[in-house]
Amino acid sequence: MGKTAARTQENVIRICRPNIEGATDIKDACSLSLWSDWNWESDPDLVMERSSIHVLLFGDPGVAKSQIIKDIVYLAPKGKFGQVTNMTRGGLSTVAVMENGAWHVKSGFFSQGDQGVVALDEIDKVHDPQDLNCLVSVLNEQIQHVSKAGQNDLKFNTRTAVLGAANPVKGGYLKTGRS
Repeated sequence: MGKTAARTQENVIRICRPNIEGATDIKDACSLSLWSDWNWESDPDLVMERSSIHVLLFGDPGVAKSQIIKDIVYLAPKGKFGQVTNMTRGGLSTVAVMENGAWHVKSGFFSQGDQGVVALDEIDKVHDPQDLNCLVSVLNEQIQHVSKAGQNDLKFNTRTAVLGAANPVKGGYLKTGRS
């Protein structure tokens, strides 16, 4: 990383939740999601390796995970924040809607964040295997192939860095240290 980029990242870390003491490593890790070597002109189907940096913050409730990822999304040129508990699978991926008597497939959360940063709070609340497959597809392939409402093999780009926040099972660490 060049001197200018390092200085910029230091500024991002300083700006990100200055009222939260410490957590420099966490702020640093999340700020890396703002930088990507993605070539936006590339066809996602031809790209062999993804370049977006994904970060999952896993820790006890009330330790500022959500606030930090919200700040990074705010600092991103293009960013979206959402809570898994308030979303449906359609909201995460795509949704078919009828408008003026015709079916249309609209982009969901991840494709709306294409070429930016998206943050999902409460990722630990995803339990449905189909929802998990949607997340894995977005994180891995950076593109969603969709067949809905009579429209087949639609492609939605999801070239985005994903920040996630999750809590341990039952809201805290067990005495054994495992969740």
